[in-house]
Formats: sequence, C-alpha cells, structure tokens
Amino acid sequence: MTGRIHDDEPDTGPAVVRRLLHAELPEVADLSLTALASSGSDNALYRLGPELVVRLPRSPAAAVSLGREVEWLPRLAGLAVSVPEVVHAGVAGEGYPYPWAVVRWIDGHDAWERRDREWFGASLGRDLAQLVRELRARPVMDARRRVPGERGGPLLAIDDSVRGWLDRADGLVDRSAVQRLWDRCREGAADVDPVLLHGDLIPGNVLVSDGRLRAVIDCPKVEVTKMRKKNSRPASMPACKVIEIPRSLERAA
Repeated sequence: MTGRIHDDEPDTGPAVVRRLLHAELPEVADLSLTALASSGSDNALYRLGPELVVRLPRSPAAAVSLGREVEWLPRLAGLAVSVPEVVHAGVAGEGYPYPWAVVRWIDGHDAWERRDREWFGASLGRDLAQLVRELRARPVMDARRRVPGERGGPLLAIDDSVRGWLDRADGLVDRSAVQRLWDRCREGAADVDPVLLHGDLIPGNVLVSDGRLRAVIDCPKVEVTKMRKKNSRPASMPACKVIEIPRSLERAA
C-alpha cells in the first residue's frame, strides 16, 4: 500500500523514494523498486533490489517510532531469530519531511499471511518463548518508562477502570474468572524489575517459514512497562519495550 491513507500524509510514492536514494545512497538508487503490501498504516514499504527494504513513515508519530527503532535495532543483534538490520538512516529532504530508513530484507512470510497455508504448532510456540526469554535477558539501558494511562503502563493505575468495567460486564464474560485473573495480575505489581519485551507479537509482526519463527519486525518502541513474571505472562502487551517484573513472582517462578 503506497497511496495516501492519512489526510495529512506526505507523498511517499516511488519518485520520492528515488530522489531520496539518489541524494543519500546513489550506489543503490537505480536498483529495482517494488511497492510492498503492508497490513500497517505507519510506513510505506518498498523492496529495493533483492536485499533491501525502504521504509518511509507516513506521519509524525510514525517518524518518531522509526527513529527509536533505528536506535534500538543494533542493540537487539544476536538474538536467535532475525530482526531488521539498519543499512541506512536517512534524513528529511527532497520534498519529504521525515527521517526514513533502509533495512536489510528478511526472507519469510508474516504469520497472518500464512494462517491458512501453514500449521503453527508447538515448535513456533517454543520459538516465541525463547525470543521472550532472550529479550528479557538484555540490558534495559536508557529505555523510556511507560506512564499511567498508556498502553502497558503501571497496572495499579487502571485498577479502578477494570473494576468499573467488571461491574457492568454481567452476561458478557465470566465475571468471577476475570476478577480472579485480575487479582493475580495485581499481586506484586508494585514490586517490579525492568526487562525488555517485544510487546506486539501479533501475526503480522512475526515472520515464519515451515512453521518456525524466522524473524520479528516492528520494534519501534523500547520502553518500560509492567509484566507479571509468573508463567512469563505480561499484564499488558505493550512493540520492543521494557517491562517490569514483580520481584516476588520472579522468586516464585
């Protein structure tokens, strides 16, 4: 999808991409350029030759996210699965107002695309669990903490909202079961340690091949939020972020 999808979106067409490449990466500027279908609305994507992908943010917020991703992706190198490798971080110019990037192409298909063609069994689940463990072992460094009210922010800050929703949830869910789960999530929520987590492991951000995890993409935010340690289940699934684990649950796990 390369046409405009936001009212205030700048031109992200092929001609703009060519101008940016000629200005900053002339050695690859004349390679084949093919627009890629994308389920997201943040970036226009183009395959550049056989090995590269050009990403152009469509909005100011997407540009900020791309900047964070360019900063953090090198820190995630060495995982058991691939993450995008930044080849070039571009700057605004040639009539285009935002930073942009060229990353290395990763073979594979997103799990959403393959949902009717491949069986995803225990092997993929183990691959995802291993990824979560590896990310949690990485240093937090200078990641931003999520604040109350943000997705993935402190759990206790939304306790009143959750309880208010449960009061109105008769007939919608098993209220007792949800209440028990929420009480478990709240346990130890104030006693936490920060760890990294890719919090947007939706099918569109998971690249698979032959039923196995090959890569994860869309890691624009590396931030601090909260997570229950027990069973490695986050209290909120914030994309590469830092989360906080209750120490009491760490000891119990």
